[in-house]
Amino acid sequence: MSARHSAKFFSKDEMSQKKLSFAEGGDEIDKLVSLTFDESPKVRKKVAEDLAKYPDDPRALLALLELSSDKDAHISKIAKEGLGSFKKEDEEALTSLEKFFEEARQASDTAHILPQSKSRLMPSLEKLFTKKGARDKLMPSLEKFFFYSQQAENEAEEDEDSEEIQSTSSQNAPAQDSKSPDALSHIDYIQKPRTLVEFAEESVGVPARLQNPKLLKRRIAGASPSEAELEEAANFPIPEHLHNQLHSPMSSIPALSDELMAELVQEDEKLPLSRLDYYKWAYALAITPDVKSSDLKKERDRLIKEAKANITLAFKLAVSRAHQEGIESIGALKPGMKKLSTLPLEVLDHRTLTLPKGKKKEMQLSRLLLSDGKTSMPLYIEPQRAEGLRTGDLVSLRGAYVDYFLNNCERDAPDKGELVFLLGKKGQIIITK
Repeated sequence: MSARHSAKFFSKDEMSQKKLSFAEGGDEIDKLVSLTFDESPKVRKKVAEDLAKYPDDPRALLALLELSSDKDAHISKIAKEGLGSFKKEDEEALTSLEKFFEEARQASDTAHILPQSKSRLMPSLEKLFTKKGARDKLMPSLEKFFFYSQQAENEAEEDEDSEEIQSTSSQNAPAQDSKSPDALSHIDYIQKPRTLVEFAEESVGVPARLQNPKLLKRRIAGASPSEAELEEAANFPIPEHLHNQLHSPMSSIPALSDELMAELVQEDEKLPLSRLDYYKWAYALAITPDVKSSDLKKERDRLIKEAKANITLAFKLAVSRAHQEGIESIGALKPGMKKLSTLPLEVLDHRTLTLPKGKKKEMQLSRLLLSDGKTSMPLYIEPQRAEGLRTGDLVSLRGAYVDYFLNNCERDAPDKGELVFLLGKKGQIIITK
């Protein structure tokens, strides 16, 4: 037989050796991770031993966690020994992750496990790796695990389907959909928004009026967010004291049409900003590619300046509106209060009094007894300003003040006088009837 047609066949041991030699060179950790699901126990054992040499790499951690629940007890023991090289303060998170992988290994329905996997994994992974670089390395490996787990499940289903087809008539056997790895290669198991703006608005939920247009343009021009950043944002632990301010569970906002989104923005602008809104926007900026601390400080100062201006304007408008609308109840008024405006008050009594002015002179004042329905208080003004007013009329005061007035004609009045309304030169009495 010619050399061209000759073929060389390898034994299982030789194939295992070939795979392990393939893992050497290049990015060795990624290649070792790819062999974590190898069918050969010798390969998985060697992988567990080699991965233990990288205690600071999150990819090695993830692979060792998977191998710690290996069906081969010896491989599982080696992987757990490798995990022992991590810090003691990480033991709680590691225990949680080990339990997750053990449950996933024993579960018969992996399709049910996969959709909940990321939400269960991320809180523990957040505790282990707080640096951005660590998460950048971790997420590609995490995606591989999800893909390989789904692929293994599909291959098992494919084998069962093929056996069923062989045992039944070819005429009655239904056609089976392709479940090869190539057919699954287009599936993205980590959902991600198309742009950083969508990421800020949908995943983080930043109110539109908080966003700086210049920074948003920069976010659009920047590189697409890594899978680690997207996963981190989707599962970022919100402080406990902010959870009570959430109107709904923390989750990504679904994509909406432009018209509906515009309506939501308009409604949102009517509501006051909460601490959670500022927190979301600050976090969205903090994970912006190439953002500098000086940029964060400028944005923080901008928000503080805007918030201060808005609060100052709010109080100014509130005071102005209160003066325009007037107070509803006059029961709590005290001497010394100025620039008061009232809602319509009913005139219960109207009479003109002659009062002493000094030792020899006298003066005339009109006394109007005004009531809000519960409390009454007299108003003293010049008679010409009270012309035309009758009992039962409704009047509103503008620019009034409250003080004690000593009326010698009132025998029952206290020595310091009675509490009354007075109007200055700019004060007004408006008849509303």
